[in-house]
Parts: sequence; structure tokens; C-alpha cells
Amino acid sequence: MVGLGRPALRVVRHTLTSAALLSVIAAAASDAQKPGIAPMSAEALRRNASVYAAPEYPAPSVAANRAGRVTVDVVVGTNTPTSPLARVQSTHVISAPDTLIASAVLRALEAARYMPVFDDSGRALKVASQVVWDFHVVQGKGTVVDPYAPPASQEQGVAAIAALDLRIVDRARELLSAPDKWNRTDTRQCPPKATRVSLYCALELATLEIAGAFDHRGTVMDDARDALADVTPNHPDYGHWLMGYNNDSTTTFIDIARVLEATRVRIAKRIPPTH
Repeated sequence: MVGLGRPALRVVRHTLTSAALLSVIAAAASDAQKPGIAPMSAEALRRNASVYAAPEYPAPSVAANRAGRVTVDVVVGTNTPTSPLARVQSTHVISAPDTLIASAVLRALEAARYMPVFDDSGRALKVASQVVWDFHVVQGKGTVVDPYAPPASQEQGVAAIAALDLRIVDRARELLSAPDKWNRTDTRQCPPKATRVSLYCALELATLEIAGAFDHRGTVMDDARDALADVTPNHPDYGHWLMGYNNDSTTTFIDIARVLEATRVRIAKRIPPTH
């Protein structure tokens, strides 16, 4: 196994388009010890992932039977104070079976997106954590395993997913049960302790509470976008449908409630009737 070191060695921040990708430089103190950066476990960070593609297993590494665990120290944060998703801002490869595999993981992290972490005042924080991937070769075939992956929703079946989505929508309706709970200036940043929530944030927070993880392209969010089109078929071409509709000066709280009700109706159609 190739050790890429801590604290003596650090992979250059992910400039993934050149040989500099795997160059190493002397490291200073751990990012987790820097002021303004909160520690988070690898498992908790994985639960916060919204976009998280698996890295490819490089063919030369498979052929050479290079297998084992990749561990990467990461700092994750939003690019701006109002960014709706956080991304990996720096990396420090701790260990990897070889440099090709390390490179593949860093490329995947370039596209990863996470739900922001907030302090008690609703300010987005940077977090220091780790990303872990396991690489196995069995009978000449390479397999990449995400050790902290949440249970695959596909295994639950359509009806079970729909039943879960109904609970999510019902919880979102509770979060938006009155006009004074509605935030009509959405940024798609959703602090869990906010006293007012937008349409998007009601669905996001409800999803996190009920399902334990959030995907902004998940089924309940797509149903909400389709429901918006059902309720307002001639709406403007918003850049972000749920945020744009929420923030539209012509949208009322009753309109928001109608979108949530239409979302519930869409989801309920996927649940077989009981006899």
C-alpha cells in the first residue's frame, strides 16, 4: 500500500487536470485544528452528501491487484455564505493502494456536493472530516465499496418509497402550517433551527428528518417540481423551480399549500389500494 502520509505529506489541493494532482508537499497542522472549522465524523459527512458519485477503479490498478482502503482528510464548506450546497475545498490523502486509485477518488470528490452544516445562528460552517472508499479485486474484477452508504432506496420498492415520501410531504406541510412560518426569500440554504422555511427548505428539512439523508434530485423533490407545473402550468421558466416559485412576488401562501397538496396527490397514486 502506498502511504501518502500524515502529517509529513499532503496531496496538493485537487487540481485534477495535471500531474500536480498527486504531488505532495509538507503539511502543517491538521485542518481539523484550524479555527472556524468544525470536526465531523466520516459517517456523518457521508449522510450529508447530496451528490456523491463512486470513483472509477483504474484498470491498471485492477490488473496489478491493487486493493485496499482510501482515506482522505477533507475540508467541506460553501463557496459563498448563501450557497445551497457545500463542496470539498481541500484534500489530504492519508492512504491509498496506489496513486492511480487516489487520483480517481480525488476526481470523484471534485463533483461531490454536501448539505451545509450550520451553527446555532444559522451561519454555514466549514467542517473537517474524512472520506473513505474501499477497493476490492475478486477474480480479476474490481469493485468499489462505499462503506458508509445509506441503505439503497431501490431495494425498498416503489410503494415503500412512496409511503416514505408521503411522510416527508406531511412533515413539510407541518413545517409550513401557517403563513407566519413561510420564508418567501429562499436561498436554498436551510438551517435546521430556522423559524421560517421556504417551500424548498420545508421539503429538505422534512426529508432529512424522515429519511436521514437528502438528494435535491430525489423522488419527492421531483414530484414537487412536477406538482408545481400541475398547479401553475404557465409559470415562468425559473432557474430553480421551487426557489423561483417560492420567491415570485405573485406567489401566495395558499399557492405554496396547493403545491404541497398536489405533491401528496402525485405520490399517493404510487401506493396500491388496500383491500
